[in-house]
Amino acid sequence: MTGLVRKALAFAAGLTVVASVAMAAVPDPRTSSVETPMVGGSSGNLLTGIGNAGYEVTVRDINNTPLSGATVTLDFSSALVVKLYSGQNAGTTVNCAAHTLSKVTNASGLAVFGPRDGAFINSASVQVSASGVVLANVPSRTTDIDGVGATTNAADLNLFRQQFFAPQPAAPQTDYTGDTNTNAADLNIFRGEFFSGAVGAYCP
Repeated sequence: MTGLVRKALAFAAGLTVVASVAMAAVPDPRTSSVETPMVGGSSGNLLTGIGNAGYEVTVRDINNTPLSGATVTLDFSSALVVKLYSGQNAGTTVNCAAHTLSKVTNASGLAVFGPRDGAFINSASVQVSASGVVLANVPSRTTDIDGVGATTNAADLNLFRQQFFAPQPAAPQTDYTGDTNTNAADLNIFRGEFFSGAVGAYCP
């Protein structure tokens, strides 16, 4: 009987090890990091994040180990008002039918997006996931504010101007820096995109 107990305990320990190894390969929302408070986008990708090189998502497992090769997805399917551009930056896959953008993490578990899109959604309707595990839900803002013409133009400038001169904090769609106000820092981001003259095409 004692031998059977030892075997059972050994078998259970083996299952625990297998389970731990399996868990270690799964993204964990508690240890992963998602840039907040919003996904920043533009017509030509000058607006790429809040003070960073882009919209950054770092994927880690339960042991806080970075996961390379994980597919990070920005799912806009609950934010259909946002218009994804059919042309995105190198390394980003756009699925027009699913209304998603995706990238694969590097050796540090990092995926950096520079979304190209039009229009905005102020509710946290964009789902950020890694290998199917939901990490966060965030709003989406862009310099192509009206989502018309696939560019940042005079019409967008007028919409920006309205929020810039409004009592602060104004409507959040023109707060590109995440400080709750539309101010000179946001104007500098908008101006760079406005003068870039970038023109794209929306997903059909």
